[in-house]
Amino acid sequence: MASLIEFVRKTRNRLDLVWIAIPASFFILTNLRIAILTTPAADKIINLLGTIYPVVVEQYSEVKRLGSEGDETRFALFLALVLLFEVFVTVWTVTGYLEKHETIKTDTQDVLLAFLLVTISIYVLQFDKIKEKPQAYWNFLVGSSGLYYFRQAVAIYVLGMTLSTVLLLVAEATKKFIQPRRG
Repeated sequence: MASLIEFVRKTRNRLDLVWIAIPASFFILTNLRIAILTTPAADKIINLLGTIYPVVVEQYSEVKRLGSEGDETRFALFLALVLLFEVFVTVWTVTGYLEKHETIKTDTQDVLLAFLLVTISIYVLQFDKIKEKPQAYWNFLVGSSGLYYFRQAVAIYVLGMTLSTVLLLVAEATKKFIQPRRG
């Protein structure tokens, strides 16, 4: 029997190349200075995303302020694509769980890791704000090359891992609660 976290990781591992390809594509588009959207369209995307991911509004403003022409539009489209992809991956993970739930067991480590993921996700969603003197890797840092795409992909990947893990833990707890006790 696989643990819940092992199942989530193995299921999501199949799509890790896509997780690398998306930010790499936007990194290339940024360095080639290829425009994708208009600024008003990007503003609308960010306003919509800001309702579920509040700090992106501030991050978008920083890209708009410090980035080159068109960086903000690529950033907005990148965020929309990565978040949509994460919804797909989460649904795919939950669907896989429904097919294999009989072979999955939940243990204390799953619950502890879920707690850690939730804590990190709260930081990513609410407190990953622009810093006066940002440090690469830990803080959102706008640079001319677009390396922030990779950082944001990792942040959103963690959000997806959290959502998948919490949903499946709830499903496991519900399954155990509903199952008749043997006696």
